[in-house]
Amino acid sequence: MRSHKSRNSSQVSIPTKLGFSVGLYLNKLCLSAVLLWLQEDFAPQAKLWTTTTGLPSF
Repeated sequence: MRSHKSRNSSQVSIPTKLGFSVGLYLNKLCLSAVLLWLQEDFAPQAKLWTTTTGLPSF
């Protein structure tokens, strides 16, 4: 019997700065989609708001 080494070719190293930027973009994209859905189906007056004191909890 021959032993086969498992290879994980799906791992990609993304630089931290690039990974962070991609994450921010995806979060904004998802948030925009959910907000649009909320405004169309439930609450037309729905909007985003943030406070500087709440941001560190994210």
